[in-house]
Amino acid sequence: EGIYYRILAVIPESKDAGMNLANILSRLGENRKANKYYSKLVVSDSSNPYFLSQLANNYLALSIPDSATYFFEKSLQYKPDDFISLTKLCNLYEKDGSFQKGLTITQNYLHQDSLNIPVMKLNAYFSFLMNQYDLSLQKFLKCAESGDSSFMTMKYLGLSYYQTEDMYGAVPCLDKAFMLDTSDIETCIYLGISLGWTINKEKGIEYLKKVVRKIFPSDETVVKLYLHIADLYVAWNKPEVGADYYLKILDYKTDNRLILFKLGSCYEHIDKHKALSYYNQFMQTRDPDAEPVSVNEEGLIVVSYYDIAKKRIQELTEDLFFDGDLDKKE
Repeated sequence: EGIYYRILAVIPESKDAGMNLANILSRLGENRKANKYYSKLVVSDSSNPYFLSQLANNYLALSIPDSATYFFEKSLQYKPDDFISLTKLCNLYEKDGSFQKGLTITQNYLHQDSLNIPVMKLNAYFSFLMNQYDLSLQKFLKCAESGDSSFMTMKYLGLSYYQTEDMYGAVPCLDKAFMLDTSDIETCIYLGISLGWTINKEKGIEYLKKVVRKIFPSDETVVKLYLHIADLYVAWNKPEVGADYYLKILDYKTDNRLILFKLGSCYEHIDKHKALSYYNQFMQTRDPDAEPVSVNEEGLIVVSYYDIAKKRIQELTEDLFFDGDLDKKE
């Protein structure tokens, strides 16, 4: 880096030194500094596709998509077969909804390389995004016939069949896509719907039920998640937030005894009256025949949550009494 600074101090017009310095700064994450040198190179040679694409990449790193789009477009004017710049520009077009532009640049690329499967897929995808389902079906079929069985091709070929109301064509494609990525909920939904309109209605319904289970997890799973979240907030010294999540658990049909104890513990730091109330509720869940103190096989006394709660009730009652606040209503 220092070497190139010194070279530029002596030969400020050196393009090689400027490019090497800009690339080093970019790799170091100093994109604003790099942008200064990339911009100078583009000013000095505005038709150099490498300079243009590097400046575009730098704008991407700076999260300035409009400028990145502009310079990728300029770069492709001078080097239309730049596959990497093309794919990055397609991604930008997809994000800002410029589907027609994406369709146009991929078609232009395919005029030079008609068998480039990744670009064929992008071209078919933009047709799909523009609701040109008959066309996207033909294009994705061509990808598949060219040997492409990727998740994207199988999914959008299946969705194209679905949109053209060919459920029997959709099912095998969506089934292959789902086998490639069982976490993709959209594929699972349309596989279920497509199956439901074939002779395999029961199987279709099962796929749709699977989606429901993914979107709406079981009560047991939700309770477990809330419990972990609450415990972490308490450990993070945020008992008031932890208490909110413990309270959510009380809405579910589950064994709430320990939650009542945990709420008592949280509210000790927030509201002693509430803490006392939850500890008392917890004590009411104790088996009346339980031994007040148990001893394990080694003869050691085992202290239970109930023993701790009993002690805390006594201490909280004393605290409130000496504060003159024991009779305060909740």
